[in-house]
Amino acid sequence: MICMKDRVFLDTDIFLYAHDKNPPKKRDIARDLIFDVYKAGSGAVSTQVLAEFFQTYVVKFTMPSISGIRELHFMSQCRIIEQTLFRRSEQRSGN
Repeated sequence: MICMKDRVFLDTDIFLYAHDKNPPKKRDIARDLIFDVYKAGSGAVSTQVLAEFFQTYVVKFTMPSISGIRELHFMSQCRIIEQTLFRRSEQRSGN
């Protein structure tokens, strides 16, 4: 079990590995990590991760959209971080 005090950012690949059938070892590690992070309440995902996951899950894994929406609902239990870095750099440069 992982003991976490800080937020753990979960990238798109972690969620995709958790659904991939090959290789099973990578899938199992990803699932264990996601479970531990959720149990600790320390997960964080970005809006970009949500979008990338949905697109890849539905297209690559040829899953129905409703299944992808269910996965997004599960993922949204993490803290969601908006992609604002670009906007902030624009504000600093005066654009």
